[in-house]
Formats: sequence, structure tokens, C-alpha cells
Amino acid sequence: MKTLNLLLILFFLAVQPVSAQEIKKDSIQKIDKNIAKFNLIGFSINGQYERILSKRVSIALSYKILPNGKFLFRGLIPTTDPQARESLNNLMVSNSAITPEVRFYLGKKGFGQGFYLAPFFRSALMFSTE
Repeated sequence: MKTLNLLLILFFLAVQPVSAQEIKKDSIQKIDKNIAKFNLIGFSINGQYERILSKRVSIALSYKILPNGKFLFRGLIPTTDPQARESLNNLMVSNSAITPEVRFYLGKKGFGQGFYLAPFFRSALMFSTE
């Protein structure tokens, strides 16, 4: 009986309506100006930091690294030469890139949310070994 009561209490607590706080968009001091994102899922490791400067403008810096590993699409390259096939199978690649950008938010939300346009520059290094 105690287990049933505990489950009922937990169920009612879980389904209670919850509302988020409203953000006053006229004051940037109440909004967190720093946004950090990390992506550890996939073949590469990505990190990004964004600093909000105003409602419509922010700057961001991204860094990506692809650890040393086999060339992923080696089976899609058509070749009949056995030496070329062996070279493709033994090819090891790695990559790193850094990307600074300025973001201009176009939507009503602003402050790091919604659709944006961003001119950027990417500096990338790719390494390969056999």
C-alpha cells in the first residue's frame, strides 16, 4: 500500500504544469550573455562559445577537432588498382578548425535565439598519414 501511495504522489508531482520564467527583453542585464555548446557525439568533437553583445548582435568562436583515424569514405572511391586500394585502406586523417563569426539575429526574440545571419572565417588544418 505504501508503494502505491508513493507511486501516486510521484505521478501527480511529475504531471504538474510547469511554466518557465518570462524574460524581459528590454534589459540585457537579466539575460545570460554567455552561451557555451559542446558536441561530443559523432566523429568529431565540437565546442562553441557565444557572447551576446546586444539584442541583435553577438560574436561566436567555434573549435572542431577530428581525432586521427581511418578515412571514412574510402569504400566509395572507385578504383581497380590494388596498390591504390591498399593506400586508401591505410590512410589516416585528422582535422582541426577554428571559426570566429559575428551573428546578426533577425527574429523578434533576439538575445541569442532564433534565425541569424553570420559572416565567418574558418581556418582549418588537415593532416594525413599512410
